[in-house]
Amino acid sequence: MEPVFRVLGPLRLTGPQGRIRLPAGRERVVASQLILNTNKVLSVERLADAVWDYDAPSTARTQIQICISRLRRAFDEAGLSGRIVTSRPGYQLDAEPDEVDLMVFEREVSEALRMIRRRASHDTTAEGVALARRALGLFTGEPLADVGSEVVQSVARQLAQRRLHVLEVCLEAQLDLGQAADIVDEIAALVAEHPLHGRLRALSMKALQRLGRRADAIAVYQDALREYRDRLGLEPDPELRQLHETILQDMSYPARESRDPEEPRGFAPAAEPHGALRPPALGRELLPSPAYHLDGRTEEFLTLREALRRARSAGTSGSAPTGPTAHPGPVFVSVVGPRGIGKTAFAIAAAVRLAPDYPDGRLYHDMRRGDGTAVSPHTVLAAFLRTLGVPSADVPPTLEECSARYRELLRERRVLIVLDNAQDFRQVLPLLTDGSSSAVILVSRVPWGAQSAPRSIRLGHLDTDASVSFLVRLVGSARISAEPEAARRLAMRCAGHPLALTTLACRLNRRSQWPLSLHLKSLMDDATLLDRLSTSESNVRGALQADYDDLRPTSRLLLQHLALRGDRLFSPAAVDALLGGPPGAGMEVLDDLVVAGLVDVRPGPDASETYRLTGLIHLLIREHTPPNPSTDLVLSLGRLSDG
Repeated sequence: MEPVFRVLGPLRLTGPQGRIRLPAGRERVVASQLILNTNKVLSVERLADAVWDYDAPSTARTQIQICISRLRRAFDEAGLSGRIVTSRPGYQLDAEPDEVDLMVFEREVSEALRMIRRRASHDTTAEGVALARRALGLFTGEPLADVGSEVVQSVARQLAQRRLHVLEVCLEAQLDLGQAADIVDEIAALVAEHPLHGRLRALSMKALQRLGRRADAIAVYQDALREYRDRLGLEPDPELRQLHETILQDMSYPARESRDPEEPRGFAPAAEPHGALRPPALGRELLPSPAYHLDGRTEEFLTLREALRRARSAGTSGSAPTGPTAHPGPVFVSVVGPRGIGKTAFAIAAAVRLAPDYPDGRLYHDMRRGDGTAVSPHTVLAAFLRTLGVPSADVPPTLEECSARYRELLRERRVLIVLDNAQDFRQVLPLLTDGSSSAVILVSRVPWGAQSAPRSIRLGHLDTDASVSFLVRLVGSARISAEPEAARRLAMRCAGHPLALTTLACRLNRRSQWPLSLHLKSLMDDATLLDRLSTSESNVRGALQADYDDLRPTSRLLLQHLALRGDRLFSPAAVDALLGGPPGAGMEVLDDLVVAGLVDVRPGPDASETYRLTGLIHLLIREHTPPNPSTDLVLSLGRLSDG
């Protein structure tokens, strides 16, 4: 069945009686908005925002009604009567999922990515790639390129980025399937189209390396270096820098990634003679440039520095070794917090600042692949050993031997290691440095119980002053100082969420001709704020949704109740009353929410604690809450308020 409504290319509407021809004006904008929000009610105000780019005239309501009337007439002529429904406070397009190309795309991509990420078998991955390629075939050009609305074009850019992300996952899977020769030219064309896209550069380098074209892979990196420095004044991202290092050290990639978490990648012998050991490289730097900033995290940085110094001087997990057989423990600190809170940026900025404490080098590795699966500790250890001077041919074949060699090399060195996106303690344990002068910064969403909780530094949302400073750095002081009140209110709309602030800065820079007051006006509607603060590269909604999905059902239900209250404080006793359990029953649920970074603890009267929802999460939760709460829900909220 061919889709009736197409937005993954030029706007196309085709009914039983033929294609609907729309003029290139307001009707196209309204039709696009209705299709992009199929089976959802769009208010007249939202439609007007799209038609007039947030500067609607006083006659907007009447003119939107005229547009709807013309669209209905065109739909009727094409055999699509009754599809545009009036529903307070606006209108809705009724359609089946198979009738909208965007809905077909999302359904097939969801299934394809599930198959690819399972890594169940070669055939399953190949089927996932084929399904993803079929979904990508629904794109017939640049999404909605023929619709003249900045609001619509903002969504169109998100669709283009979504397509690119799916294509990246496909290409990475095809590399794992040993199809580098089939896709190397396609990747090169994508790099030319998106020269600042680090992941595409990495895919190009990997494909070339697997084909034995080592010099070409290095050339891709050198070109990236020029582009990043000339256009952004930055160094390439950590993945590219680390990949460049491994290629320089003559690492060879296999046709397929290993699926056994304890099995390393295959390595070809290095150019140096077998058995020769170069001296461990001092001052080795695999971190990005100091373009990363602490951004209002000075207090957290000082806490991290002091924790590392205490752990290093103690030599154990909590106390100094005692007795002749005392075994020194690992020196590490965990940086934890919800998605998008800036953990990676903080850890890297902190590592750069800590360089004087660790003169023998800083190492970095992402413990998660681009498809979300965990990187085995053996793979990371092997890469680190080569960086520290071990020839590829001499990298030990087992995890235990690699870990022992790694610790031996670091025993007399002062190296700081950043392990990003760490999955669990088992994954990182072989990489921790027992009793040495080196240390590890673990970056993860939550602490892992007794192992890391005592040394966890939780990152929260930025305060308003820090948020404004964040914008000054990304947008420029002249623009922010020209409209200080609008800048402050814009920062407050992001609720101190670094990912939201980053997306906001991109909006401000992309529409630099707009005054900040106009940007503020476009972000004042809570119903659309998450959409406008989300792109495929800086997906605030996706980060919040993933945090919400990770919760237990009881925690989700509690959040739904709390979100309806707005920004008011609540107490543990109030939660007990809401849940209907004995005193203290709600603490376990509250602890889950605090650990997830979705609820803040605040000091209350009489040394008690009060709680409040953090940041923007209440906007997402309201979307999961019935619009007309049941009587039971209202009664429960009453008990919560009384608490």
